[in-house]
Amino acid sequence: MDVTTAYGVHFDPFNRQRLFITYTDIGLFRSEDGGESWVSATVGVPRPWVNTTCWVEFDPAVEGRMWAAMSGTHDLPRPKMWRQRGVATYNGGMSVSDDGGRTWWWRGAAKTAALATLEMARCIAPPMAPNIGRDCRSPKD
Repeated sequence: MDVTTAYGVHFDPFNRQRLFITYTDIGLFRSEDGGESWVSATVGVPRPWVNTTCWVEFDPAVEGRMWAAMSGTHDLPRPKMWRQRGVATYNGGMSVSDDGGRTWWWRGAAKTAALATLEMARCIAPPMAPNIGRDCRSPKD
């Protein structure tokens, strides 16, 4: 690996051995053994979105449920990526997992990568505003 950016290390609140690293250029990686070994965690993610995972969040009330802001554009959400072209040309969006990040699905039509960060904010709405995150929940809800 020559160059990449890690946006964060994320710990599953229900399983301290399960960790994720959000990256640019190589997507999302998962460890099930406390960081001893790593695998790509992009099964089910639309191929054009696999390049970059900006962030993940875990549902604190539902074991296994998590959301990821994903994009096909290098280095989003860094400002340098907004300078050369309009955001309508970017692709990406929110992916959802109900099995602790082993597989992913996405809801609705593809969104632009520019909206992924806004959607992440809606998905992690505080409990006192449960309707804000409703569109990001599992179809089983």
